[in-house]
Amino acid sequence: MVTIMVFEKIRSALRSVIFDEEGAVTVDWVVLSAAIIGIAMVVLTPIAFETGSASEQVADYIAGVPSGYGSND
Repeated sequence: MVTIMVFEKIRSALRSVIFDEEGAVTVDWVVLSAAIIGIAMVVLTPIAFETGSASEQVADYIAGVPSGYGSND
C-alpha cells in the first residue's frame, strides 16, 4: 500500500514536470543561441583564414618598400 502511494507521488511529479511549459522558453533560447553561434563560426572561419593571408601579403609589401633617408641597398 505504501509503495503504491509512493509510486503515485512519483508518477504525479513526473507528469507535472513533463507537461510543465515554464522552462520551454529557456530551451528555445539555448537552441537559438547555439544555432547563431554555429552559423557565426561557419561564416567567420573562412574570413579568419583569408585575413591571415592578406596580412602576410601586406607585410611582404611593407618589407619591400624602402624607408628612411636615401636608399636601403
